[in-house]
Amino acid sequence: MLAAAEGLPLSSMSVPAIVRLPLLKTCLTLITAIYLLRGITGLIGPFLTSDPVVHKNSLTFWIVSSIICCIYGAFSFTHGSLATIPLATAALSLTLYGTRKV
Repeated sequence: MLAAAEGLPLSSMSVPAIVRLPLLKTCLTLITAIYLLRGITGLIGPFLTSDPVVHKNSLTFWIVSSIICCIYGAFSFTHGSLATIPLATAALSLTLYGTRKV
């Protein structure tokens, strides 16, 4: 039964603790790598192969979907759990602020 239905204040309810997910950083790293790999190979692949399976989709599809994958992968790389890597942080600051003159 609900605490409010029983006349108890909501603050007296016990809330279970949120458990940290196992392998979270590993999974996010793999997902980011897959998006970046798909984006890069999707930009290059259609020009290097003559496979009819690849050419069933239009060139526009390959370019647009690959750019979306690259953007999502790059955003995840620079803003996600991988942002602690110095290379990602440096790439983000260079992208946002350009080169700084000291």
